[in-house]
Amino acid sequence: MSVNCLDYLEEQIDALDSYLENNDFDSLESGFVELDKKLRNFFEQRENYNEDEVEALRNFYANFQKIIKRTEIKKQALAQQIGSHLRNQKKIDVYKGIK
Repeated sequence: MSVNCLDYLEEQIDALDSYLENNDFDSLESGFVELDKKLRNFFEQRENYNEDEVEALRNFYANFQKIIKRTEIKKQALAQQIGSHLRNQKKIDVYKGIK
């Protein structure tokens, strides 16, 4: 694996983490798409990896799993917030209708 690819993977994980922290879900989605393309291209070009490459890919995968889990948690929290907001809005609309 080239050093450039390893560096790119680490930079992309850091970028995804930053997008997630800032609730920038549009950039997070585009970052996932770009990462997916890069990984697909990388694995299509290679078949054999040395031990250092395997270890680097394992570390990347572990970090990637953490980002996915945190994304799922944020998504659930956001869905709850939106649901709560909509319920409150309906209550306000009913209250306004009673007046």
